[in-house]
Amino acid sequence: MKSTTEPGRDVPVSGQSGAKAPALYRGFNGQYINGSWRPGKLGGVRVDTDPYSGATLAETVMANQDELDEAYHVAATAQVSWAAWLPAERAAVMLRSASIMEARHGEIVDWLIRESGSTRVKAELEWQFVHAVTLEAASLPHRMEGRILPLDEAKKESRAYRQPLGVIGVISPWNFPMYLSHRSIGPALALGNAVVVKPALDTPVTAGAVERIRRLQDFDLTWVEEPVAAEDLAGHRAVRERVRPVPIQTGENWWFPHGMANAIAAGMTSVHDLTYDLLRRRGITTVFGNSGSNELPFLKDFPSDFHYFLGSA
Repeated sequence: MKSTTEPGRDVPVSGQSGAKAPALYRGFNGQYINGSWRPGKLGGVRVDTDPYSGATLAETVMANQDELDEAYHVAATAQVSWAAWLPAERAAVMLRSASIMEARHGEIVDWLIRESGSTRVKAELEWQFVHAVTLEAASLPHRMEGRILPLDEAKKESRAYRQPLGVIGVISPWNFPMYLSHRSIGPALALGNAVVVKPALDTPVTAGAVERIRRLQDFDLTWVEEPVAAEDLAGHRAVRERVRPVPIQTGENWWFPHGMANAIAAGMTSVHDLTYDLLRRRGITTVFGNSGSNELPFLKDFPSDFHYFLGSA
């Protein structure tokens, strides 16, 4: 991949008024293998979208099995020399990473908001977690200590050495994507390992989720919880429409009122459906009411498992 950049912007960085921000990272359309970005050879394109607006953020050409094997083998080769670096040298790399995070604070938070659907509060919190893990990782090279163990044999010593494992595979989850990835990546690198990362694909798993749910329908499912990423409202809606009548449950990651408002606006559910669902879960399926036009929205599409008794004054 050929990365393109744009001139730095004159905006405050890390609290320093007038500091010049670094050029934005651009061109996320390939795989980082063997020290360079390049399009994958599989041929398929993974479209990365803003889960709120549906706007395309990036289009990545996917890698194939041979490229995964290549990534592992070149990582294994690089790991040998990386593990030989002095502890202070590896610590300096981690501290440099933390400095880059500070300089690109706004850019990282913006990506967390646009790509994963984070609120700004959650994105800021995730940045803080990743930054803290990076600083903690910088201390690890000097904490990898060996031991002299007790040995019941004269004139001999038993020593335990801590050594890097080699190449560590990390499969990133969809929620808190940067933090839950980096809490494995940062310490592994600091301790002299190499890492091959497979990030979450999010929306493209929708079709796979539908197929898995259909295979389970014979087991009389009460509901299916978050078959796709929690922030992927369009994906949940698509799955729901294709697996009816199996209920789809989500929402535990909608932390604020506007999260529910966004879900309703996206067609995930409606106040009408939510009301009946709440009543149903409380065992209230019989409704008594007066005749009046204000009840018409409530009575529209009245569920078959409810009973309505009309009273008159």
